[in-house]
Amino acid sequence: MSQGIDEVQTVYTYEAVTEYGALHEVTETVQANGSIVPGQSTRNIECIAENGTTSRSEQYVHTGEDWSLIVSEDCEYDDEGQRAHQHDGMDVLRPVEGNR
Repeated sequence: MSQGIDEVQTVYTYEAVTEYGALHEVTETVQANGSIVPGQSTRNIECIAENGTTSRSEQYVHTGEDWSLIVSEDCEYDDEGQRAHQHDGMDVLRPVEGNR
């Protein structure tokens, strides 16, 4: 966990998973004074594969009742380990610029 002088905390958790071809999942939650703040607290989840690449990422915001998914991406890599494509939550395939 890290905390800024403004009492905003970033909490990290790690969990073993098998979804999305990952070995583990890193969850980053932003909160204030140890509490979730509706409309302001965010959660980012990354699924990390054995080779260290991110196979999936998800971003959430807290609605006051629960976490609501706002962005998700599934990632594909080329033979050199460079991110080649991303599928967003609408299942749109996009090439990643700047890797070539």
